[in-house]
This record gives sequence, C-alpha cells and structure tokens, in this order.
Amino acid sequence: MDVKQQQQQQQQQKPRPIYKNAFVTIALFVMSIATILMIMLPIEILQIFNPSLAFTLNTIIASQWYRFMLFIFQVVNQINVNITGEKELPQGECALIMVNHPSEVDWLFLWFLAIKQKALSKIKFILKNEIRFVPLVGWGCDNIEYIYLTRDWEYDEAHLRYKLTKMRDVYQTKPWVTIFPEGTDIDKTKLEKSWAYAEKNGFPKFNNVLLPRTKGVQACLDVYRDTFDAVYDVTMSYDCGKPTIPSLLLSKNPNIVNINVGRIPISQVPKTEDKLQPWLFKIYQEKDKLLQYQKDNGKYPFNSIANQEDHSIYLAGLVWSIGILFTIYNLFTSSTLRWYALVSMIFYAVSASSNKLREMRGLNRPGAVYSTSSKKQQ
Repeated sequence: MDVKQQQQQQQQQKPRPIYKNAFVTIALFVMSIATILMIMLPIEILQIFNPSLAFTLNTIIASQWYRFMLFIFQVVNQINVNITGEKELPQGECALIMVNHPSEVDWLFLWFLAIKQKALSKIKFILKNEIRFVPLVGWGCDNIEYIYLTRDWEYDEAHLRYKLTKMRDVYQTKPWVTIFPEGTDIDKTKLEKSWAYAEKNGFPKFNNVLLPRTKGVQACLDVYRDTFDAVYDVTMSYDCGKPTIPSLLLSKNPNIVNINVGRIPISQVPKTEDKLQPWLFKIYQEKDKLLQYQKDNGKYPFNSIANQEDHSIYLAGLVWSIGILFTIYNLFTSSTLRWYALVSMIFYAVSASSNKLREMRGLNRPGAVYSTSSKKQQ
C-alpha cells in the first residue's frame, strides 16, 4: 500500500459515539461560561486598578483551561500530535512563533507544543479581528490579551506595537508571540490569489503555503527583539483534510496532527524589513518543500522531539469535570447566578464593540478607532 492509499485509509474515520459528541459540546460550553462569565469578570474589574495582577491571574486560569482542552483533544477525541524537529528545543525561552496556516484551528493544537516546552501560560496569539465578536471565544481571548488584527495596516501596526509594548513593559512577561504570517488559512481560491499577487510583484509562488506578509513579523521583532531568544519556525499539517471548530465538536477530527519545529537564534534574524522579506520568503520556500515531503511520505523527515506526556492534563480533566457539574447544578438552582451570568454576558457583548470600554480595559490604544472603509493590507 502506497502513502496516498494509507492517507485515504486514515481519512475514513470511525464516527464518534453520540454521547461523546454531547459530552464535548456541553463540557466546553459550560466550562467557558464558568471561566469567562463567572471567574474572569471580577478580575476584569481588578484590571482597572492593578493590570499586572489581573493579567497574572487570568493567565493562570487560562493555562488550566488549556489543559482541559488538551484533555479533550488527546483523551476524549484521541487525536495524536507528533512533534518533530532537527533537535530538542531549550525550555524557558522567549520566542516569536511563526506558523503556516492550514486550517482555522491551528492555534488550538499549538497548545500541545507549548505544554511540552513548559510554556502553556506564555503563549499569546495574533488572530483576525472577527474572532473578538464570537461569544465566549472572543471574550476569553480579550481577557488573556490575545491580539486582533483588522487587515488595515495603518491601524494594525500601532495596535500591535501597543499590545506588545504593554506586555513587555507593564506585565513584564516573556511570551511566545505566535503569528501566522500568511494572514489567513489556505484554500484553493486563496492560493490562486496568492499566485497572482506573487507573479504581479515578482515574488516566489508556493504550492502548500500562501505568500507570507512581512510587516507583522517586523513589528513583533521591533518591539521584542532584545527579549526574544529565538524564532521558532513551525510547520503544521493534518492527516485528513482541514479541521474546523464544528468538526472538532462533532467527531470529524484529524487522527494525526504533525508539527515540525525549527529554531533560529534571534542573532540570525535580519533587523531591517528589506532584508527580512527575502529571509521570510526563503523560510516559506522550505516550509513548502517540507509540506510536500509530508504529503508524499506521510511524515516529516525529522525525529520526534518534545513528545513526553504531560500528566497534568488528567488532573485538569478531573477538576474541570467536577467544576462543570457544579456549574450546571447551580445554574439550575440559583437565580442569583443566572442573573450574574446575564450581566456578565451583557458586559462582554458591549465590550466587544465599544471602543471606550475597550480603552478602559486596556484592550485598545486610547483614541484608536478602526474604520472599515480603510484600505486593507495586501
């Protein structure tokens, strides 16, 4: 049997029992209510008076929430994540994580890499602005200081620098700043547009990734270069198509997630944008070749690294499961808790759209307003 036949066989997955689908959906929904609406809301009030303490508390809570998500992926959904690379990664580093974008859920599986490297509480994602309006998901991402970009670079550059500078100077944290330089997840239509743009501008064309954008990477490096130890070049792929949020909830999971990591010392990363662009194109050229190799051979040409199991996800699974049952019981029996949850929902819903409230929470620069009519970045 050749590799393509093996891959086709892998794609024919056994349907997950309905009770597991129900458990995953209800557990994640109730857990999000408990975490975001009930636990984190008082911390958001604390944010006004002591931003650093509020950030620390939210980060601790979020890291335990991530562990439960990993329990769902690994134990309940039985997704196998293979992490490979040329050599083991040092632990405790501050790094810029550059990732290709094969699906809308790539950022969720990067938690596996983060927990292996003892960096689960440090990972911060740069995501598209639309996510901030998604109930619960967007509200939670706001609480833990994920960064939203609108594709209006005049706005985005100042916003990105503001958020990163705040992390560096106010919170004094050494994060994993995680960016998807392609700007969007790949599909056939986007790939054809990427080819047209590359051909028009004399840039290289790729078959398995989109042409990366340089400006966001440059802004991250400008703010954090003196703190970053390295850039992690991360390449992701799945064994069965393109997973989505619904597919993760309704059993059509990838069987295997492949993550390859290369480490580039920060001293080897160009400092100016004119030199950074060809450097980034070269990295993506290698990503393109690596992904093609994986398609042809069913694996990356490197050894497994960082694959020791972290047993803390089992404890998180137990504790959060008890918390979920406690939350369900109290939502049914306590009108006070239901009113509290409703007020919390209203607060977050208004906060998603109100520039003034976002400024008060430190989510937006003072006076910064995004105009939907602004010219969008190519």
